[in-house]
Amino acid sequence: MSDPAERFLDAATAPLVENAELQFMARRELEGAISTAVPGSGDSLADAAEQLESVGRRPHAKWWSLTLYAVTGILSVGILASSVKSLLQLRQTNGIIGFFGPMGSPGTPDDLDKKLGLKLTPDQKLLLLGDTRRSGPADRKKGLWESEPENPAYFADYTAAHLSEHSALPPDFLETAKKIDPDNAWFTAIAAAESARLSLDQAARATSTPGGVKIKAIKDQAKLVEALDLMRQAASRKRFDSYQTALLRQRIPLLPKRTDWADQMVPIAYVAGLTAPNMKLKGLSDAVSAEAIRLAKDKDPDGFKRLLADWRSFMEIYAPSEPTTLVDALVAVLVMRGPLKAFQEAATDLGLAEEAAWAKALDDRFEEWKTATKAHVDPNEDLAMRSGLLAGLALPTVLKQSRRAPVLQPADLEPGRLADHALMGRIQSLAGWLLLGLVSLAAGLYRFRGSLLTRRLSAQLAGLLRPVDWAWIFGVGILLPLLYHLAIVRFTPLGGREWSLKASAFMVPAGQFSAMIWMMVLLPVMIARQRLARRGAVLGWTRTRQILGWIAVVSAAASLPAFGWALAGEKPSETPLHIAGGLLLVPQLYLLVIGFRALFSRQAGLLRRVSVSRVLLPAYAAGMLAMMLAVPLHYAEERHWIAKDRLTEVGVDEPGIGPHEWEIAQSMRAELLEILEMK
Repeated sequence: MSDPAERFLDAATAPLVENAELQFMARRELEGAISTAVPGSGDSLADAAEQLESVGRRPHAKWWSLTLYAVTGILSVGILASSVKSLLQLRQTNGIIGFFGPMGSPGTPDDLDKKLGLKLTPDQKLLLLGDTRRSGPADRKKGLWESEPENPAYFADYTAAHLSEHSALPPDFLETAKKIDPDNAWFTAIAAAESARLSLDQAARATSTPGGVKIKAIKDQAKLVEALDLMRQAASRKRFDSYQTALLRQRIPLLPKRTDWADQMVPIAYVAGLTAPNMKLKGLSDAVSAEAIRLAKDKDPDGFKRLLADWRSFMEIYAPSEPTTLVDALVAVLVMRGPLKAFQEAATDLGLAEEAAWAKALDDRFEEWKTATKAHVDPNEDLAMRSGLLAGLALPTVLKQSRRAPVLQPADLEPGRLADHALMGRIQSLAGWLLLGLVSLAAGLYRFRGSLLTRRLSAQLAGLLRPVDWAWIFGVGILLPLLYHLAIVRFTPLGGREWSLKASAFMVPAGQFSAMIWMMVLLPVMIARQRLARRGAVLGWTRTRQILGWIAVVSAAASLPAFGWALAGEKPSETPLHIAGGLLLVPQLYLLVIGFRALFSRQAGLLRRVSVSRVLLPAYAAGMLAMMLAVPLHYAEERHWIAKDRLTEVGVDEPGIGPHEWEIAQSMRAELLEILEMK
């Protein structure tokens, strides 16, 4: 052996000096490899020996990798802790009122305090949630009312909760209402609606009259008379106020300020979970219809005229009342129009032409309004495809309820949409960290595929790589896919950021991110093989073309813009998604193949493969670090856009699920008054 060979063998086996037998076996294996190596295909023996000797002279030379692992681990623990807390908060928010269905865990109103850590004074907590020491919504709201028994707003709130939970009015309801709020028609109207509900056969199917009006059968005429008398009393009151708007304006400032995607769900879920007591008034409308048909059947024109006059008086007190939510506005339209066909048929049967003409004209105006609203050209047709998820879920339906719906501009849609993309990026970064962690684990465990000798030698031979080699592995293997993904997604139309996540059912951002991750998994393998082949040429580690590997890399790279191609036109297209999915399948199949080959191949090249696996660990750790550092960046971006989003903001001035829901509710009220010719 030449002197460079001896130096190389000494340096390569130096860590095995404590085990003479293992050191001897290592020298024999390396001697055999050197003797069969093809000269001139890479670094010389002298260069390789010098590199290993330099590593040996610097006992701390490998500490950079340990530092990388430590930094990655520490940052991962810290960022994961805060991220998991935020994501759990998102899930817990869903369970506060159960508005978003099975995604949320079962919850009660005081979950808002317990799970989300609201800092409220006892009085604030009582106003927002009721007395949480009690069980059941009605008892909680009763505790609020009992704190101020003369407060009609608190009594109305308790009434709404009691109706929702027990389908019945609180004890001594009318007596209490007359005592604390005698001029308010709302309490009397709710009592009338409850009596009306009890007067009709709710279990039986509605029947059709000869004129085609569907009515429910009267099962308790006395209760019906009571309901109509209460309706008459309500019509004589001075105002109609459920107090829901005023209470909501007091409660909204007590809700947590939204800072991120999860925080914004809290006020939305709270408002969406509020009861809508005015829905009970539909029962009064049904009872009036049934009574009108009965009076016609009994040939009682005077009774019909009294009923019609009472209903018109009730309309005049109820219709101008301010709706709290869009539901209230929709209910008002439903209630006001409900008895009109019954009035028309009954008046015709009784020979009351003027009354029949009035009912028909009013019903025709309702029908014209409904037809015009449906035929109205929707200026926000693409809203769901261009907005944030929450706005896209609610606003398309909300804006269709009025002909005066505002036209939303691209600048209105951008903040919510980009907040969604930032949240998606945060979740994807966590998923990328996990995937790279699993790949790192697989690479770390692969060393145990070989013998103790192979493991010890591979640890030393990984030192053949020089700083320029590591620069290639980190730069091309990890940094390049990151920059490539950033360039496509952020700076070209192929990023799909002009579209909602819903536009591609999350497939475009998920596919593009997956393409980047698979490149980060595959490229370090390809480059590590090449660099070790050059530095370890003295051991016969020859370079190979790796044609299939590069095809897999190119396929992954091509799939990234191909996914974006699906959203590059005027409308989303499925064909590019199929093409991109096929391209992305190539690197996955290739990695599966080389994984099986590495596990079940012969021992002959095992030292080289184990050495490659050791080189991959720092590369994948760097990728994990990059993913973790991306999480707070995405989070900062998410908070930035949430602060700018107004479409789903719950505010005191416009206390709905976003300002446009409130605006449409008020617009519907104005349109209703126009139909009723009260304006």
